[in-house]
Amino acid sequence: NAQEASVLCTPANIASNQALYGNITGNQITLYVARRSVESGGRLDNYASNSIRQVAGVKGAINDVWSYDAYGQVGITQLEDIEGNFLGSQQITRSLQVVTGPNGQPTCTSVLNGTDTACVPWNVWKPNGVTQAQLDYLRIPATWASTTKEYITDASVTGDLGKYGAKLPSAASGLNVAVGTEYRGEKFDFSPDYVYVNGLNAGGAPSLPIHGQFHVWEAFTEARLPLMDDKPGAYKLSLDAGYRYSSYTLGFNTNTYKFGLEWAPVQDVRLRGGYNRAVRAPNLDELFAPAAVGSGGVADPCWGSAPVLTQAECALTGVSAARYGHLSTNSAAQINTQTAGNPTLTPEIADTYTLGLVIQQQAIPNLVASIDAFNIKIKNTITAISPTTIVLDCGLGIDPALCSHIHRSPGSQSLWLATNGFVDTTTQNVGINSTKGLDATAHYRLDIGKAGRLGFGLAGTYTKAFTIQPDPNGGAYDCVGLFGGTCGFPLPKWRHVFTTNWGAPWAGLDVTLRWRHIGSADVDRSSSNRQLSSGFYTAVGHFAAYNYLDLSASVPIGQSADFRLGINNIADKNPPLVPTGTLSNCPTASCNDNTFVGTYDTLGRYIFAHVGVKF
Repeated sequence: NAQEASVLCTPANIASNQALYGNITGNQITLYVARRSVESGGRLDNYASNSIRQVAGVKGAINDVWSYDAYGQVGITQLEDIEGNFLGSQQITRSLQVVTGPNGQPTCTSVLNGTDTACVPWNVWKPNGVTQAQLDYLRIPATWASTTKEYITDASVTGDLGKYGAKLPSAASGLNVAVGTEYRGEKFDFSPDYVYVNGLNAGGAPSLPIHGQFHVWEAFTEARLPLMDDKPGAYKLSLDAGYRYSSYTLGFNTNTYKFGLEWAPVQDVRLRGGYNRAVRAPNLDELFAPAAVGSGGVADPCWGSAPVLTQAECALTGVSAARYGHLSTNSAAQINTQTAGNPTLTPEIADTYTLGLVIQQQAIPNLVASIDAFNIKIKNTITAISPTTIVLDCGLGIDPALCSHIHRSPGSQSLWLATNGFVDTTTQNVGINSTKGLDATAHYRLDIGKAGRLGFGLAGTYTKAFTIQPDPNGGAYDCVGLFGGTCGFPLPKWRHVFTTNWGAPWAGLDVTLRWRHIGSADVDRSSSNRQLSSGFYTAVGHFAAYNYLDLSASVPIGQSADFRLGINNIADKNPPLVPTGTLSNCPTASCNDNTFVGTYDTLGRYIFAHVGVKF
């Protein structure tokens, strides 16, 4: 109307708008209209899960040296999601393309041309103008279902070869070995409906069907050899080793193995150390997921009037000098991402080194404490490099090869205004992840006479480093003590669970008080590392340490039943707030409900009761 035109169509607005969006001239402007559909209510996901697992096997002794164990297993899991209160993208478009109809009333263009005679105009311009009839037209149901099947057959024999004389003179017992073989079949089917396949539920990307399977045959062996027993300086000394060969129908074979040494110089102290080579084969989704473009990344470092990258750096990502500083910013903090599986993936490889100390003092017979240092490095990592990292590493010259993954829309050069602007994040075998730190555990039991007994337990982890190098040709960054769009969920330097248990002398009553501690963390954008550094909401850029107290009690009922009552998060402590928006710290992969639900309690105080019966 005339009032809108007087506000929008001033010469200054026209000039700035054309500079921002490009490819428009004369008296034209481009408007990006955003409105939250509060009237339709929250989007709903209704999940249903069904699973069945059946195992049948036999085991027994062959003779006084050898025993056998063989079994077969079938597992089937079905998961279904029925969505509600999602708006259809086609319905949104048609309900906003409105003209004056023959009767003088607002009418959808699609009604007049016959493409959608059910269309109801969506009155987003008038307060309280959205009616139930409009919502009934806009809402569309959507559903998907997945079925995972696994078949396993396994057979092994275990032998005490010490009875055949395979024993060192310095040891009290002999060599123990296990040899076996296993077959596994994995099958995955993902069946989305028409709405999902075509991405017609607003806010969702197309989800195409997946049908994939593979088989693997394995042979394995493990051995334990006592070296010394009850000798000066060696109360116990033993060696462990293991090996597994795996052959996949995907076209690759793997070898995994381990070595470990355990030494107790005296009865009270035990040292242990080991090396482990492990692999993780790609799963069916990583292998066979079809390509689809949807919202994924949290920022384009070249958008806005003050981009994170310089003009020369943004030029490498596809931004012209004329468009630099004029790329529109997505207020929802999203850029388009093309995800896809990769059938040529190979297993990722991990090398783990551990060194530990266990103390079990005879003077304090009810105390056991241990501390273990770990150093883990994963190579050939199966990952999809984040779109923001791809743009940054391209612009910073860290890996020029990544520049080919950036596809900016013609004209606007945006990565979010249209689906022809996106970053390709196809799953690859790239990058290196590593971590090092300490695990600490302790258990102590104290008898308090007629008052029963007390038990104390501590399990804590100190993480010294958690280094991620998404691209083997690029730089690395350390996510310890950080959270956010790149590092994901908070990774504090220290976290622990401390439990106090009281075994009462009455009726088998058992009471447990648990203290959960999660260390502090800062937003990754506050880091000085250029792959992380960016603007952020300072008011919520730091999470203080969190402490939760949980209380539970259990009591037996007769000989075959028990009753448990408990309360988690006694103080009803709220989780930290993680905002979305232009400076979003809330990545879609690990953040939901504007917080990190896998790290903090989102339900607040939680009361539960449980009855178990054995028969």
